Amino acid sequence: MTASERLPLRDVFVNAVPERLKDHNLNPGAVNLRGFGRWLWSRPARCPGLRLQFETYHQLRRDNGMALQDGDIADFAHITALPYAHYATVDKRIGHLLGKVFRKLGQNRPNSIQSDRVFTKLDDLLSTVAL
Repeated sequence: MTASERLPLRDVFVNAVPERLKDHNLNPGAVNLRGFGRWLWSRPARCPGLRLQFETYHQLRRDNGMALQDGDIADFAHITALPYAHYATVDKRIGHLLGKVFRKLGQNRPNSIQSDRVFTKLDDLLSTVAL
């Protein structure tokens, strides 16, 4: 386990904010990036796609016996878009992880997390859309 993996998730998230901005060629100027990261963390709805992806990845890391698989790359790309899409499909493994994350993030505000838009079976999605 690396040193960063022993930190509380909040600290890992906050510490990653400067690198995320650099990855997208964003110049923060005089912004306090740690403060900005804490502000984002305090309410998952402020940057929901990023937070869902972060929490799901770390849930995967915590679940012993789950290793990254080839299809996970596409699923993790979809996770970032979940708050902005009507529906999404993911495989069962990722759906299970997302269920844990939705429960965790929705503890205080259950209506703010829309887990009913994520499907692990295409037939279930098509049945929902056909209604």
